[in-house]
Amino acid sequence: MTALTRSPYYITIPWYYPTSADIKTYYTIKLFVWSGDVTSVPATPEYEIRKDNVVNSGGVEKIDIGRLLNDFIDFTPSRNTGTQIYNANTNSKFYRAEIYYEELTTPQIIRQGVFMQGYAYGYEGQNKQPPADRVYLLNREYNVGKNTVFVIPVETEASGLDFLVRSYPNNDINITGNTGINSDDNSNTFVQYISVDVSEAEEEKYIEVLYGGNLQSYPTATKITLYITQEDIFAPYDVYFQNKQGHLQTLTFFKERKDTLSTTSENYNSNNGQPSTGIHQFVDYNKNATKPFKMSTGFVDESINEDITQLLLSEKVYLYENNLMTPVNITQNSLSYKNRVNDKLVDYVLDFRYSFNMINNI
Repeated sequence: MTALTRSPYYITIPWYYPTSADIKTYYTIKLFVWSGDVTSVPATPEYEIRKDNVVNSGGVEKIDIGRLLNDFIDFTPSRNTGTQIYNANTNSKFYRAEIYYEELTTPQIIRQGVFMQGYAYGYEGQNKQPPADRVYLLNREYNVGKNTVFVIPVETEASGLDFLVRSYPNNDINITGNTGINSDDNSNTFVQYISVDVSEAEEEKYIEVLYGGNLQSYPTATKITLYITQEDIFAPYDVYFQNKQGHLQTLTFFKERKDTLSTTSENYNSNNGQPSTGIHQFVDYNKNATKPFKMSTGFVDESINEDITQLLLSEKVYLYENNLMTPVNITQNSLSYKNRVNDKLVDYVLDFRYSFNMINNI
């Protein structure tokens, strides 16, 4: 089972021994966390928690291990040039929960799986699992810039899954590949990123990415279509963020960008000299600044509303600028959704801020 750790992830533990109705007085949970091969379980648990049966319950308990696992992932963005597939590495890890009743030294219950920093919506219930088609994007159509590197996170399986990236009408991009055999036995390759470098499709109109199933049969393979959008006035910017499934996603902002500067400082009233001699009576110190900015998506289909929602809910957002994945924050706290019935044309202007001070003080 996959644990999405920004929401609670529950394991159920009965107070009775699993093979009998004998109620136990306490149990101990040992929680292990690791990266790499599924068999490389650490010798020492990260947590060891004892729970006493103070009311002599004969029922079951639900224990949330999501909050314990969440801190073990330090999400790392990556943007590779070229159309290729590469590993998400430590953005996913393995967990193993061993349950020991009373003084027994052998675990009577074992729960093991993969975890990542995803979440479920409130109406989706507990222990929500990733998409069944293994593609960690909600939508199947996106607008991309001519220099966008679009990232598609995909879940793998033991036998390996095929993918196809092809541009039309000239097939400037025409790449097939496989996620690799036994990739779900290693947390570093459990999720992989299909990177689509749109700049390789020089005179093309759109790009199709097929994943899983029969690549020549649309009903059995998941298809993502990228529409190449020409923008002649503004410079498009690619924003990358950790999405609802806990992995990297791309959105391109095509229209106007407005930058501002916001300064902060402290000051005191000085009597060190006269202003006529160039002495400041009001002295500033600890001065610094942040750089807020606004960016517009341009006109988009209203299906992007869910992607915008996940962007605003993301705790890790990056602007690709100056060949760097630059950390930024979304600063607005609310959003009015648009649709074609009420608004005719759908576009969004979002408020960002660089996630650091202009003067380095750390």
